[in-house]
Amino acid sequence: MHKAQRLIQLMMLVNEKKRFTIRELTDELGVSRRTIVRDLGELEQLGVPLYSEVGAAGGYRVLHDKMLPPIHFTAHEATAIFFATQSLERYASLPFELETASALRKFYAKLPSDVRERIDRLKRALTFWVPPRRVEAPHLGTLLDAALERAEADIEYEGSNGVSARRIRPTGVYAMNGLWYVQAYCLRSEADRVFRADRVRSAAIVPGSAGSAPELEAPPAPWTPPEAGDPAALPLEVELTRAGVRRAAADPWLAAEGLTTRPDGSGTVRLSMPAAYLPWAATFFLGFGTDARVIEPAALRSEVIRLAEEVGRMYA
Repeated sequence: MHKAQRLIQLMMLVNEKKRFTIRELTDELGVSRRTIVRDLGELEQLGVPLYSEVGAAGGYRVLHDKMLPPIHFTAHEATAIFFATQSLERYASLPFELETASALRKFYAKLPSDVRERIDRLKRALTFWVPPRRVEAPHLGTLLDAALERAEADIEYEGSNGVSARRIRPTGVYAMNGLWYVQAYCLRSEADRVFRADRVRSAAIVPGSAGSAPELEAPPAPWTPPEAGDPAALPLEVELTRAGVRRAAADPWLAAEGLTTRPDGSGTVRLSMPAAYLPWAATFFLGFGTDARVIEPAALRSEVIRLAEEVGRMYA
């Protein structure tokens, strides 16, 4: 086996193992102890974070930030990975912001010159556009860690009624239109909620709570309809003009389900809506102007009328 091949195989072995001894590596690679010691020294010089432990149960282990072995990509695969990562650049906050920028620089620097030239041309012709936002979400990493550890978190959240203290069980994080959202079960309201991550003023994982939340079976989504039979669910029905249908079709909440279109281009939205969404839905459909008419629930109709009257008085 050539030395380069042996070093790559050795790097893969040490990344797979939590702990290992020189004897284990010599048995697996079929080389001498002296060769393994020399190869481990070369890996350390390349930046692999090895830590040696002395004693009867000693050996080696790789520190937390593992180095990945070389991976070979085609030109198209490399371009796809570059632009998928670059699409995050317009977010003011990322749960792994420094790592993303560093990885992108390393990845780009190691590409062949012809692939870099292709990417440079594509950057002038192709954009994954995300609305640039000035708001930051400094506690996004903590909230994501809580979701990964299935732990509870104490937060201070700035809602429509001011800042309040809550204990939540985050189940996932998603990005949409340049903003980050956290899906969580709120222990105070005893219901599932969606929180804007940039409105979280403080966040701390509750000690000893890891594993208390259920495992998330599917990635978080912008719109999660209430479960069948949920007593807090409201039947939503809205009539839309042709212009209203076009606008609704561009919205992830309405486009996900419940939107039907007639041959003349007009349409209807019929779905179940969590009762907690009512204040937001009133403002949302009021923004449609005359292109949307709420049929039910009655509480939503009343709230839209109230808001419209307030707007009328403001401009009177």
